[in-house]
Amino acid sequence: MIGTIKHDDPQIQEIFKRLNTTFYALSIIEKLSIEYAASEYMLFSKYLIREVSFEENEEEFILPIQKNPYIPKQFISWAENNHVKYFDKLILEGKIFTPYEISRQTHLLFTLNVVTTVMFDYFNRNDLTNKYLDKYVESFKEKELIFNKLENIAKKVIKIKFPSKSYWLNKANIFSLIVVFYKNYDELMDINEKEVKSRLEEFESNLPEEYRISAKEGVNNKKERLTRASFLKDILINI
Repeated sequence: MIGTIKHDDPQIQEIFKRLNTTFYALSIIEKLSIEYAASEYMLFSKYLIREVSFEENEEEFILPIQKNPYIPKQFISWAENNHVKYFDKLILEGKIFTPYEISRQTHLLFTLNVVTTVMFDYFNRNDLTNKYLDKYVESFKEKELIFNKLENIAKKVIKIKFPSKSYWLNKANIFSLIVVFYKNYDELMDINEKEVKSRLEEFESNLPEEYRISAKEGVNNKKERLTRASFLKDILINI
């Protein structure tokens, strides 16, 4: 047992709970989650995956967003008018992440990297995410536009109805699908879901070796992200 602490901050309670019950060191994303707990950029990404929500979760020491004194009032006001319905469902219920990965906030780092990539461009691993966590501590004005587009994209991906063990639901591929849809939003959002699924399945059945490697090895490197994006754009944009 590491020890106990009496503290009103649920984030501090969470740290001690994890140290006391699991004996593992906090990962990079877990540390960032605590360090930037009140940052709009971090809060936005957490909100997308229900790490901050309108529901109380005593087990994880998460207060309802309206009652959490460590969340800025302006963000609460925005969230009350922008309820997430689809992105959280895709990430939490789409078989993309294991329960263990979710417990270690791997899905949060994934979401932060999605948000950073759609805002800016492809980058290596987590480099730009760390930079923009600093830049958008107090205000993240682009959040509503990004929120609406990501919600629509998640809804479309869910409607495709990939099987639970689909190749397209691994982390590298779903990352690339979300980003390609975002960056080619007007061209791709009107495409029928059945046609999208058919094209992806056909591509998978004759998977180029270059794509296969980019979705399996060094998946978070800029080169591999660009490779996957290039292939997916080619097979989807001309549907």
